[in-house]
Amino acid sequence: MRQTAYIVECSREQLPELLGSGDGTKFAKADWAHMAARNAPPRTVMLGFWDAPLGDPFPDFMVVRRDDVADTLAWLSAFMDSFSPITQWCRIWPREVFGRLTNVREQPTLGRMLAPWVGAILAECNAQNTSNTPLKELSGTAALSSCGYSAARTLAVWGESMDLTELARRHDDLGTRLRDVARPVAAEALTPLWYALAGDQWTAREPSSAATLAPYRHIFGELSKAGQIDADQIVDISQDFAGHLGLQDLAACATGPQGRRVEALDRVADRLVSDLRNRSADAALGLAASFIDPGAAILPELLKRYSKAFPTAAIWAGAFAGCWSPIRVLSDFEGLGRIISKELVAPSDLFSKPRADVGYEELIRWASEPGARIPVRGLVSRSIQVEVLPGIAAPFALPRDNNRAQSGYINAVKQRSLDLAVHERPAKQATPEPQSEWLQAIQTLRDRMDEIERSLRTREKPTRKTASRSTTNRGQSKT
Repeated sequence: MRQTAYIVECSREQLPELLGSGDGTKFAKADWAHMAARNAPPRTVMLGFWDAPLGDPFPDFMVVRRDDVADTLAWLSAFMDSFSPITQWCRIWPREVFGRLTNVREQPTLGRMLAPWVGAILAECNAQNTSNTPLKELSGTAALSSCGYSAARTLAVWGESMDLTELARRHDDLGTRLRDVARPVAAEALTPLWYALAGDQWTAREPSSAATLAPYRHIFGELSKAGQIDADQIVDISQDFAGHLGLQDLAACATGPQGRRVEALDRVADRLVSDLRNRSADAALGLAASFIDPGAAILPELLKRYSKAFPTAAIWAGAFAGCWSPIRVLSDFEGLGRIISKELVAPSDLFSKPRADVGYEELIRWASEPGARIPVRGLVSRSIQVEVLPGIAAPFALPRDNNRAQSGYINAVKQRSLDLAVHERPAKQATPEPQSEWLQAIQTLRDRMDEIERSLRTREKPTRKTASRSTTNRGQSKT
């Protein structure tokens, strides 16, 4: 883990000159964690490069107080709009979160839980697939848009240092703002499964069904320590759960011809439908379904009839499939699982410039309502990579009528600038420092626009009474 970065601290009003000059000599090598832990006055900004600034005028990160994040984004959008979106090239960190970088894994890993997470992601892709595209034809980018991928990636990179319930909230929020229709399964509905898969790494508030999820959390933990699971062990597990849950037909799902196993699954589902007190019924049905064909992450027709009553059961089944046969889960659907697994454990960009097109906090300033124009230029047309949490990026499709024209961009910048109070405008210094020519031109233009606005506000429109008197006078003069 790197201990130092090239850092300079300044007030917010000094940002335009500091960024506009591109002067890297003002950045000094320092212990970034120590500096982040210090108390800082409001509106103080810590700018930094992870490596020595060699010609790049744009820093890798900014660190501000937590209460200043939204305000800083508004200020930068209003007064440094040519740099927008800021989070495309520079992360803006709250000081408390920036300090957690000491917990980031240099090499992301999920250990033996990799295959269960991949199985859950594959099953989620199938459940969310409203276009009925065969999974073997699904692009890797589409698979990475699943909220399960973001959750698994968060654990791989951050371990227990991030809140997965906040991740779910952001995914659902972006889905509402950017997508034309809601996904069949909300990210929030998947948090019980994430809770079970995360095990001891779960540090957020426990879901309401935590007590009934304990057996499933235990089995994931035990299976992650075991090696290859054979057929006899799967039968033993089915019998143990059948006795523990009081579902004797669950054991029958793991033995005999597949026709009888499917009949046993139907009986399990009927029993769960009648038991309204079972708060982890989706997990139980998913476990039973995973015994029908161990290692199959997708069961297209098997759970289709139960999708309304148990919307996440198929995704639970995918997670258990990763336990029974990791190799099969990673190899099916022409290697889609391998693509997902490779991305899950790829090195993060937290100690370099962000690779995403925009950060969540900045994006929601534009996407105030569904269908709003998103003035972000990404690497791929019709979609953008959004950094949902630091270092956790996911692709989102843009609305069909999204207009990326410059006029839309200017309107968005103007709207963001309205969020700032008048007193937030940078105060003119008594003895201004020398500025570059283009900054002086921008300042002159802004001053001229302010002068025009003041002139328009003070100009009085003629009242109806005044207009009538003027008309009368004109009539008299003609007479």
